[in-house]
Amino acid sequence: MSRLYGSVQGDERSEATRTAHRTITAHPRGWDVGVKVRGYAADGVDAFDIEITGGSHDARIPVVVGTVEGSGGSVRLTLSSRFGGGTYELTPVGDVEADRS
Repeated sequence: MSRLYGSVQGDERSEATRTAHRTITAHPRGWDVGVKVRGYAADGVDAFDIEITGGSHDARIPVVVGTVEGSGGSVRLTLSSRFGGGTYELTPVGDVEADRS
């Protein structure tokens, strides 16, 4: 069974899915801006790196936003220093508490 799973859907078309064991990457974008997410499993933890990218008309260098990690029901967001840094523990109901470690 695959560890990673991704899906994408455009307009009214049917959904397309992909599975992977080690890494999975998605890069949705418009003309001017996009987002790239790279998922991977490391030491039993699911992790996703997030970057802001240029769109199809803009080849700017990606800007790292941060990493989301999850294991055993806990989810942690670590922001890059460009976005103020810090680590945030996400509770099951979606509230965010700043750990700032």
